Amino acid sequence: EIYTLSLHDALPISSWRIGNLLGETAKYPKDSIAFKWSDELYDTELIGIEWNTSRTGLVNPVAVFSPVEISGTTVKRAALHNIDIIEGLALGIGDKIKVYKANMIIPQIYENVTRSGSIEYPKSCPVCGERLVLENEGARVLRCENGDCPAKNAKRIVHFAGKSGINIQGISEKTIEKLITAGIIKNEADLMDIERYKDEILKLDGFREKSYENLKKAIEDAKTMTLQRFISAMAFTGIGYTNAGRIAEALGGDVTKLFSLTEEDIGNIEGMGEVLTSGFMKELSDETIKKRMEDIIKRCEFKENIRTKNDEIEGKKFVITGSLSIFKNRDELKQKIEMSGGRVSSSVSNSTDFLINNDRESESSKNKKAKTLGVKIISEEDIVEMLNEGEKVQ
Repeated sequence: EIYTLSLHDALPISSWRIGNLLGETAKYPKDSIAFKWSDELYDTELIGIEWNTSRTGLVNPVAVFSPVEISGTTVKRAALHNIDIIEGLALGIGDKIKVYKANMIIPQIYENVTRSGSIEYPKSCPVCGERLVLENEGARVLRCENGDCPAKNAKRIVHFAGKSGINIQGISEKTIEKLITAGIIKNEADLMDIERYKDEILKLDGFREKSYENLKKAIEDAKTMTLQRFISAMAFTGIGYTNAGRIAEALGGDVTKLFSLTEEDIGNIEGMGEVLTSGFMKELSDETIKKRMEDIIKRCEFKENIRTKNDEIEGKKFVITGSLSIFKNRDELKQKIEMSGGRVSSSVSNSTDFLINNDRESESSKNKKAKTLGVKIISEEDIVEMLNEGEKVQ
C-alpha cells in the first residue's frame, strides 16, 4: 500500500497555494511525497543474464535466477536496465542475491551478497549479430545500430500499429509477428500496403478472405490520423502521447513542418527538457528514421485536431479511472478532453477539478482521495454531456 503525504497536510489552508505553485508532472503532483512499506526480501541464486534487443536498438539485460515465491506468484526474472546497474551490483553467475517486488508488482534485485562481478557483456546483437555500440547518456547502455535488425523491426511495428501508435483496430502483436516471420512485411510502410501481399497472407494459418478484408479495412481506417498520433507512433525515445501532442500543437498540426523543426523550437515546448529535446532532434535528423517517416507520410492522410470551445472543460483538470463503456479506451476520452481545452492527469490532487469514474461508490484510492479533497466525481455520461455542449472552432 502507498500513503501520500501532501504539503497540504502540513500547511495551513491559506498556504495551499504554495503547493499548487510547484505544479505537477504528467503522472504526479510535485507537492507530495509517497511513503511506501519496506519490501520483503527473498534469497535466491543468479543463473544468468538474458540480453534482449528493444525497438529502439537498446540491448536490455534481464537477470534470470532460481524461482522464488513472492506475493503469491513465482518470480524468476528481473530487469537490470543498464550496465551501470550490473556493475553496481557486481553480478556474476552463481552469486547469492536478494530479490523483492517493488511496490509489490515489479521484480527487482535488491542486493548481491557474493559480488563476484564476473558478468561478460555481449559484443554483438543477440538477434542480428551486428556489432554493438557502447553509449553513455546518463547511464552506460549497449545499442544495436543495424536499421534492419529483425527484433527492432518487429517491436517497432507492434508499437506503431498499437493503441499508442496509429491504433489499427483488431490487429494483435501475434498477427504482426506472423507477417514479419513469413517475410511479408519488413517495415511500417509494408504494413500500410497490405493489399499488395494478399496472396501471401491468405496462405498463412489462421487467415481467410474475411479476416484479410477485416485487417485491410482496419489499416485503411487508421491511415487517416492526427499529427499527434503519428509522432507518438514513431516511438521517439521519451516521447509519449502527451508530448507528441505538444509537438503537434507547436506545428499547428502541419506534418510538412515536422522536418524543419529546430532544437530551439522543441526546447520552447512545455515539458520538453534539454535531454528530451536533444534525443528527439537526434532521431528526427537520422536519415534512416527520416526515410521511414517519409514513406509512411506518403500513405497517410492527416486531419487537423479540431479544437472545441467549451467553457465547462477549458482549463479544467481531469483524472480518469475505472472501466469505460462509451469510449473505446482512456486514450480516446483523453484526446477528446484535450481537444476541448482540458487536461488529463493520472493522479488526483488538490488541483484536480473532476474525477471520471462510472462507480462513484468505489473504494479505490482515487475515489477516496477525491472525496477527501472535495473533488467532484462524475460519470462517463456526465463527461459526454459536457463534451457535447462545446462549439467546434478551427
